[in-house]
Amino acid sequence: MWVKLYVPEGYQFDGLFEAIYDFKYVLDNKKYNNNYEYNRAIYLLDLIPFLDNNFLMIKDSEALHAPTSVLFHESYTNQEQLVEKITPLLPNIQCIVSNFEIKGIQTVALGQSQEPTIFDFADNVNTLDFLNSI
Repeated sequence: MWVKLYVPEGYQFDGLFEAIYDFKYVLDNKKYNNNYEYNRAIYLLDLIPFLDNNFLMIKDSEALHAPTSVLFHESYTNQEQLVEKITPLLPNIQCIVSNFEIKGIQTVALGQSQEPTIFDFADNVNTLDFLNSI
């Protein structure tokens, strides 16, 4: 599972870092810790700017998939710009979680992304219709 954040321009990540600080135990996982140390070293050596709370790095990137231990984010100035950025990516996005409606884009409320209803289909493919068509 990959996660990418779209945040309003000028967003400060301090609150997010505070909210997730109790999850610092992820560094106890040797594989995660190796990914964290590796990606951190690469970013530092290449002088790539990133935010760090000593177990998760947040990096500004247009890419959709971030490496393990890194969370990509992208900023937007208004909803129209957000729609422009997201629309071409829709075939590659399984779920958009938002606390507000995005014009013309189906979203899932915060806290509901792991609680699908009976009419929510993975990748928007109705499994029963697919099986009946075979």
